[in-house]
Parts: sequence; structure tokens; C-alpha cells
Amino acid sequence: MKNKKYLGWIIAGSILMMVVILTYVFIGFSYEYSDTISVEKLESKPEKFVNMTNDELDNLSYLKKAYLKNKTLEVPYNEKDQITEIRNFFMDRGTFNIKINDSYYEVSFTSS
Repeated sequence: MKNKKYLGWIIAGSILMMVVILTYVFIGFSYEYSDTISVEKLESKPEKFVNMTNDELDNLSYLKKAYLKNKTLEVPYNEKDQITEIRNFFMDRGTFNIKINDSYYEVSFTSS
């Protein structure tokens, strides 16, 4: 008799736990991680920089967009490869500073 009394609480508790777990899993899988890229103008000439050509900017579209819009851009998860390509471009050159026309900029990234 006592077991039947607690059986309802056990079932209700189990259902509540399943709802909490499924909600957590759903939120975890539906959240899209994103990276950002920003281009900030420097006041002075850095020691090391990459002289960017228009062709190089055209090939690195998110870098060009961040430069032209002069703000931090969020890159969707499904386009994360482009950020990796831009990072590798700068890592191969040993600097994240660029020269476009007669101005110098620093390129930075964040991941979330």
C-alpha cells in the first residue's frame, strides 16, 4: 500500500527529470556557435604588417566586409571555414596587422 503512494511521486519525478534533460540537450544542439572578425584602424605603423591587395581582400570576403563596414562581423557556424582560412593566411605571414591603401589595421577574432 505504501509503495503505491510513492509510485506516483517517482513517476512524476522521472518525467520531470526527462523533460529537464531533453530541454538541455535540445538547447545544446540547437545553439549555433559563431566566430567574429573585426578590423580596427591603428594609430601608427606597426613593426610588421601584410600589404593587402584588392585581389587578396576579394578572396577573403569576411575580412573585406569587416574592413568596409568598420565593425565586428559575426560569421555563422556553417561558414566557419572562411574564418579558418583568414586566420591561416595571417598565421602564415606571422602578423595580424594589415596595410590597406595608406592605413594600418589590426585584425582580430573571437570564438564562442
